Amino acid sequence: MSESKPKKQRLVSLDVMRGVTIAAMILVNNPGDWGHVYAPLDHSEWNGCTPTDLVFPFFLFMVGVSIVFAMETKKADPANHSRMIWGALRRMVSLILISWAISLFFRHSGPADVKGFWNNAAYVVGHIRIPGVLQRIAVVFFISSVLYIKGSQKFRDWFFAFALIGYFIIMCCIPVPGVGYANLQPETNLGASLDRLVFGTNHLWRESKTWDPEGLLGTLPAIGTCFFGIRVGSWLKRGDVEGGTKVSWMFIYGTAAIVL
Repeated sequence: MSESKPKKQRLVSLDVMRGVTIAAMILVNNPGDWGHVYAPLDHSEWNGCTPTDLVFPFFLFMVGVSIVFAMETKKADPANHSRMIWGALRRMVSLILISWAISLFFRHSGPADVKGFWNNAAYVVGHIRIPGVLQRIAVVFFISSVLYIKGSQKFRDWFFAFALIGYFIIMCCIPVPGVGYANLQPETNLGASLDRLVFGTNHLWRESKTWDPEGLLGTLPAIGTCFFGIRVGSWLKRGDVEGGTKVSWMFIYGTAAIVL
């Protein structure tokens, strides 16, 4: 009899975190009455942070952890690198196309005097939101996967610092075209200006039309969040450290990160 392949072990803690995060997402997306939402179940208007604002970063963090568990063994052989990168590219493109399809067929509504999707196709295509939540997850996944496959841990640590500190410097020090000074206001910061230049106002978040919460420049710290997940995933995969020690150091580093 041929031996059966050993069953892959799942990381239960990651499954639990994923389930809790999805439950939180469903709760904040369906509060019951949008006119009377409990403050913790609503995004902060701009500055600040609520529990709702943690849902999306949690997904990016979990993407980083999953990258390690899915790719660590395969990336040890350089012969697999090209195939792995092409696989990550296909996944990124698929996620972006799925998001745009959802927007086209289920979310977007055009002028009231135009009936039928196909008659309204030009309007819909001309006003579809190009960036978005799923698009950012897709782009962050692909870039992080390539840097995980090809880069060392030391390189990723340096890139992690650059992603966060560099983003801060870019946003706070570079003058905004048409405004004349660096600022952190929703409509006049450098990220919003870049999004209007690249996408145009018709293709941004429909609630604002002047800026997008998942714009281009904000992808940089989002990659940093994913790299944080890669760091934790690499720590969890270590076989020379006891489970209790792993949890203790994760608690210490997590607390330090919150304070910072």
